[in-house]
Amino acid sequence: PAAQVEGSPLGVRFADFASAFPAGINAAATWDPGLIQARGAAMGAEHNGKGVNVALGLMTNMGEPTCLVAAGGRNWEGFGADPFLSGAATAASIKGYQASGVIATVK
Repeated sequence: PAAQVEGSPLGVRFADFASAFPAGINAAATWDPGLIQARGAAMGAEHNGKGVNVALGLMTNMGEPTCLVAAGGRNWEGFGADPFLSGAATAASIKGYQASGVIATVK
């Protein structure tokens, strides 16, 4: 099947009746990999249900200088500046998305 790609840090964009999921920084604040994976699975299920099979949305920002400052414009999308937490949250999210049949990409 053709790739149906959607930029989606908080859920499916440009779709009717789509959910707005918690931002990455809020999910990471729980320090709960199971909950973060469940968030990824729910986001993946909604993507799948809307016909999207590639989600462009796991923002890590680890290579961005903006991740090092609190006022960095897109920090809310990612999992924070801590490399361990960001890596663990990214891995949990990917597992959730993939369990729903959606390819998760990391920015």
